Amino acid sequence: MKKDDLGSKLKMLRKNKGITQDVIADLLGVSRGNVSHYESNSRTPSIKTIEKLASFYNVSTEFLLPSSDVDEVKELLSKAEEIFKSDSIPLEEKINLFNKLNVIYLKSQNLFK
Repeated sequence: MKKDDLGSKLKMLRKNKGITQDVIADLLGVSRGNVSHYESNSRTPSIKTIEKLASFYNVSTEFLLPSSDVDEVKELLSKAEEIFKSDSIPLEEKINLFNKLNVIYLKSQNLFK
């Protein structure tokens, strides 16, 4: 895990505040397990969740989101096309990818504060 990825930033901000994953889970209305997944980058939070976290930690959403280069975006879009066409991919994976694509789109449109 890189220090500038979303999960690392979320974990660092939480620890700097001296609070537990349970506190964040209550704030977001999710399980502690979800918070753990966010911090380990095994699950991507929704855009609304990222906005809540940014507000709670008093940081911008741009700070939380890792920068991505054009090759990463192209690769993600290619995978997205395959996944959305496949009936064998679980719905949860499709939703996770959709959330990642939303983040990239909104970031590119400068809709984040």
